[in-house]
Amino acid sequence: MPFGLFAETRYQVQRQQLRPGDRLVLVTDGMLERNAAALDLPAVIESTADAHPREATRALTDLVLDATGHALSDDATLLVLDWHPEHGRDRDTRSGTAV
Repeated sequence: MPFGLFAETRYQVQRQQLRPGDRLVLVTDGMLERNAAALDLPAVIESTADAHPREATRALTDLVLDATGHALSDDATLLVLDWHPEHGRDRDTRSGTAV
């Protein structure tokens, strides 16, 4: 079941083929609320394509907050995920983000 949705709702599974370097951006409706409607979210997502996911998230959320005057009427959640199936090195993140 998709996260944050209702168990009794029926959903259709879709498969997407991701290639190394593809970015997946998931937003809740709060990121698209009425006051942020003038914000061209797809253009902003594209303009942050070269940024680290953490920085892209910060830029996108800052723009939505600015557009709404920092007064969101709904929760606004954003997940930015870059797909890299093999990064060529071991990572140890037990104590935080590995660089």
